[in-house]
Amino acid sequence: MDDLDKLFENDSPVKPASGGTIEDHMMNEIQACWALPAYKQGDILPETKVTANVGKDGSLLGDPIILKSGKDTLGRQLAESAVRAIKRCAPFKTVKDNPQAYEQLRTIIFNFKPSAL
Repeated sequence: MDDLDKLFENDSPVKPASGGTIEDHMMNEIQACWALPAYKQGDILPETKVTANVGKDGSLLGDPIILKSGKDTLGRQLAESAVRAIKRCAPFKTVKDNPQAYEQLRTIIFNFKPSAL
């Protein structure tokens, strides 16, 4: 497990003021902007991981990068929808509201798990 994965564990020392983990708050922000691609019942929606660098104000510093996606058409569409959601949701309030944790939040890995929806 790398340092970024550790940041998003439930026992992370970085906590938003209103409770919950940073990952919970970041994914709540993203989910409001995320539109899943069209799929058929029974399709397997693969997990997608995307990384993004953010500024202290929560803005994106460059384009998000897909780290993991499905290899089929649906997997690629899912990954592209995740990138669009990250771009659409920036700037991130969670980063802006946690300036003391900026060094840990400057690079974020988002785990999109459609099966959890």
